[in-house]
Amino acid sequence: MIYFAISSLVVFTAYLLFISIKYKGIESISASYYALPERYRWAFTIVLWAFAMPVMIAGENALLFFAGAGICFVGAAAAYKEELTSTVHYVGAVSAILLGLLYASIYVSLIYLIVWIVLFIIIQRLSGRRAMYWVEVVSYYVIITSLIISLI
Repeated sequence: MIYFAISSLVVFTAYLLFISIKYKGIESISASYYALPERYRWAFTIVLWAFAMPVMIAGENALLFFAGAGICFVGAAAAYKEELTSTVHYVGAVSAILLGLLYASIYVSLIYLIVWIVLFIIIQRLSGRRAMYWVEVVSYYVIITSLIISLI
């Protein structure tokens, strides 16, 4: 099961490196969907599913299953600027982050939640308009690292 978690980490990190180098200054991970050329926007969905589904399998926990499902919904409703998909996208994103952080705080250590809050405050102060991007990045890394720690 550890291989599933590591594959999620690798896929997510590779995508973040790609969009950070190619599209500097995007406001959120979801904004990368609109930054990609239209013919390659499908990659956003595939990356999120490739990150979330192994988390759902390896987690063997309802919180991680539903956190992964939330991320899958974000990928499925990638066009968050459209009226039809925006609610699904935002509910998926918020539920994924909250359920993932709840898992980290309950099953691994409450310290992750405290660290996340401190990092969020620091990021808010330093990043200005890119705050959402860094909140997402920190949250997803807390989720995946807590999964890896719980599997070791």
